[in-house]
Amino acid sequence: MMQFLKIQVEGFAIGKHGDLDTIQDLLSRKKLDRESALNKKRALKQAKMERQIRGMEKFLEREEQVWSICECHDYARTGNLSAGWEIYVCVRCGIEVEMMDI
Repeated sequence: MMQFLKIQVEGFAIGKHGDLDTIQDLLSRKKLDRESALNKKRALKQAKMERQIRGMEKFLEREEQVWSICECHDYARTGNLSAGWEIYVCVRCGIEVEMMDI
């Protein structure tokens, strides 16, 4: 990050564009850039986790709907219907359930 410095004289530096900055200013600016990059990375990670959580919530809602119809809770997917609907059949009692694929 310090390659852009041309001259260092007694705590001052002249950058590419002839700006006169103290070494401390340059270091603090570099630190702020690093912190903003870390904050951005954290925000992206948080957003990814929130999307995964929402996906799991939708999956669990779908599973709860299927499981609430039959006491056995041994459903197996048998095949797809048109428009995203899927057929689930209880392995023990044979109850068929149609579910919208989320």
